Amino acid sequence: MTNLEKKQEEYIKKNPDVRFDLYLKERLKDEEFKRLFEESRAQTRIAIELMRLRKKKRLTQSQLAKSVRMPQANIARIERGEHFPTLNTLSRIFNALGEVVSLKVGKRTICL
Repeated sequence: MTNLEKKQEEYIKKNPDVRFDLYLKERLKDEEFKRLFEESRAQTRIAIELMRLRKKKRLTQSQLAKSVRMPQANIARIERGEHFPTLNTLSRIFNALGEVVSLKVGKRTICL
């Protein structure tokens, strides 16, 4: 359990009647919490999309891993949201699934 999760658990134990949306709004004022929250949200979205596309293509984790020359365990960790790969690795994986990775920076979109 991370420090962030421990702090959340402690707060909820001390304040069991708190509404989660109000709690989250308050916690997002903390820059470190906000950074970790956003990082986790991105990780989860990527994990879900990777799994969805892989299954749509009817590929196993092993087949996908072989096509991008990486261990199957790496694909599994990404799909579980336990690992956040580099943009280069994401690009290789999604390209193997026939997709292009785009990164939006302000009003500009960069395709990888």
